[in-house]
Amino acid sequence: MNLAAHAATSVAVYTTAVIIGQLGWRSALLGGIFFACHPVHTESVCTIYGRADMVASLLQMVGLCTHQKLLHCQWAGAKAFWLLVTLALALASTLAKENGISSFILIALYGILEQRQGQGIYSVVHITAAVSVVSLR
Repeated sequence: MNLAAHAATSVAVYTTAVIIGQLGWRSALLGGIFFACHPVHTESVCTIYGRADMVASLLQMVGLCTHQKLLHCQWAGAKAFWLLVTLALALASTLAKENGISSFILIALYGILEQRQGQGIYSVVHITAAVSVVSLR
């Protein structure tokens, strides 16, 4: 079970890098492989109590991807649906592990920076990547 959760989280790293990071598939694949093979995840994969870390990270990254869908959706009904899905994933991430509370902060920060991207304040990609690295583990 832990190995399956780690594999799903590694795929979520790849998907998040493509969708949020706007990276090419090769760079995103390299990031996903690095995440999957890095020895810091040994404890999470080998022990039962490490599963919460992986599940919280997985839900947080999927929540970021659904928030991206929310920001670029045009229809009001679809916006409400993607908002509910994003909030449910952030709440589930928080319930999986207490550091999942950073999902709400990360999603709000991403939404603010995505709206101000045209003003040249900060690159959404760089800020999101920095906050994700800090909040994931």
